[in-house]
Amino acid sequence: MAGWLTATPALIVATIVLFVPGLAILASSGVRGLRLWALAAPVSVALIGVTAIVLEPLGMRFTPLSAALATAIVAVIAFGARRLLVRRWPRRTFGEAASDPAPTRWGRVVMVLGLVLGASVMAVRLMRAFGSPEAVAQLFDNIFHLNAIAIIAATGHGSSLTIGNLTPASAGFYPAGFHDAAALVLASGLSDTPAALSATALVLCSVAWPLGLAYLGTRLFGTRPMVFVAVGVLAPGLTAFPYRMLSFGVLYSFLAALTLLPALWAVLLELFGTTRTPPLPILSAASLTAAVAVGVGLCHPSVIVATLLLAAPWAIARWIRALRDRTDVGIITALVAVYLVGTVVVFLKARPQLTAAPWDASQSWKQAARSVALLSPTTMTTSWALVGLLAVGAVAAVVTWRRSWPMLAAYVVMAGFYVAAATVPAGPIRDFLVGVWYRDTERLTALLMIAAVPLLIGGAVVVGDGVAALVRRLGREPVPLIAAAVVVTLLAIPVQLSGAREGASWVAVAFGQTGSTALLSPDERVVLARVAEIVPAGDVVVGDPITGASLTPAFSGRMALAPHVFGTRTPDEQYLLDHWDEAGTNPEVCRIIREKKAYWALEFGRKGVLGGTADRISGADALTPKPPVGITLVTRVGEAALFEATACR
Repeated sequence: MAGWLTATPALIVATIVLFVPGLAILASSGVRGLRLWALAAPVSVALIGVTAIVLEPLGMRFTPLSAALATAIVAVIAFGARRLLVRRWPRRTFGEAASDPAPTRWGRVVMVLGLVLGASVMAVRLMRAFGSPEAVAQLFDNIFHLNAIAIIAATGHGSSLTIGNLTPASAGFYPAGFHDAAALVLASGLSDTPAALSATALVLCSVAWPLGLAYLGTRLFGTRPMVFVAVGVLAPGLTAFPYRMLSFGVLYSFLAALTLLPALWAVLLELFGTTRTPPLPILSAASLTAAVAVGVGLCHPSVIVATLLLAAPWAIARWIRALRDRTDVGIITALVAVYLVGTVVVFLKARPQLTAAPWDASQSWKQAARSVALLSPTTMTTSWALVGLLAVGAVAAVVTWRRSWPMLAAYVVMAGFYVAAATVPAGPIRDFLVGVWYRDTERLTALLMIAAVPLLIGGAVVVGDGVAALVRRLGREPVPLIAAAVVVTLLAIPVQLSGAREGASWVAVAFGQTGSTALLSPDERVVLARVAEIVPAGDVVVGDPITGASLTPAFSGRMALAPHVFGTRTPDEQYLLDHWDEAGTNPEVCRIIREKKAYWALEFGRKGVLGGTADRISGADALTPKPPVGITLVTRVGEAALFEATACR
């Protein structure tokens, strides 16, 4: 933990990057209270991601300065637009909602302590699981994530429309909102790439996630202290999220979008007018929904699809209420119809390519049903405290069916998709049902756990209300503080000692704390550090991505010929990848080497990040044990070595 003191500047910058743009824009728009803080991160990501997209065709670099200028411009526009619209139309159509009922002094104390509990426990768990700011997840997807952040920071180009697989030949869409934010942290000059990546993920999980949960909980149950106590227990206590997303993949983009999902879910409820708090005016709700959706979508579009499905029961509930009350039936019917049809269209059209999605069914129907009932998907440890909260919340929803049935429906909907991913064999049916999420049970596991959050918070509120009633009967003061302390004692300890601890242990394994170094060994990191000293700036390094040898952008500040395993190669690039070791005998190789300044190659042995023998780039398979003619060994540490094509000089 002491090592994290050195990452304090990176953590501060990450907090500024993820919150200050959103706070400035939302405050200028008149947003206040919990809503301001909960929506700040997704609006910041939206601003950052859109800025990176807009600047690229203008020939301007994406930097901390350009992001700050964009924030100032949008904040001024938001302020002016709000003043104009409020002047032209009544506040009932634009502006801030009426204030929530003010909690008591002790209630406010409990609310703050709940958020602090959730944030601090999550931060400590993840810091321990990561091990140090310099540690990296030893997982396949991290090849892309590390290099993407470094390349965006170095080049000033981070458009989600063109980033693709990190080379011009591979230009295409990839949701780079998370990477753009982390690149701004890196570009501050106060951290290296691993620290910038970990700091950004840590702030999202420890701050944005609990705030989003609190916002969602208060929209469902009102602004009451026990909601914040529940958030303090649940935010760091769900095994599948965020821990599994940090130990499988590693899925940073999906992780970022999921931390922002509760905020989008909650603002959709505001749009429908189905909250337990004073509703937002319709124009405010619509504009906030659009802004938050952009932020989530630029992290991972599949989470937009999931959120639309999760919120659909509340849209239907709004329509039923309109029919029952016979108010605005035509308008509400049209709006709900548009929403539901749009959700279906997005579900059908927002389909990623499945060529690199090999996941198949992993459970029987009985096992999947048990996973849903016990909230322990795949092989996760059952947390009986969470199961109890889920049961209490479900019973309470049945008792208050008229108001609470959407919470049950949302869980059932996502449970259905989870069961499909876990049990349906490969084929068109499986692709149709869960292709949006790459047919991946792990992603559906995280979504299932998040879908249970309203019921879990509801269960905690019921327990808290019962304890508070008992405390009042005993004549004890302050009631909210005592009740909160009892609930935390009853729930937090068993939750944190079961699934959450298991989840954190998975992260520790993924980050190499058990000695596993599938992606980068200590020797390889030493050689990468030497590359920064030996290879001139502007030169390109050849290396097999699957062994980690292409991580020179992230660790050496030097471009890699193949910065990611996937990607389209130009004919010259492919020729070089196939024949680089022939530099001393093949004039065509030297021609390409000179054009691309690819005089250097890294050889990191035969071990690939996915296990087994790596499918090495053939152009580097003759470098060891003895380099061929025209190739010079420059430095070696263990099996990691840097070579130079001296024949081409």
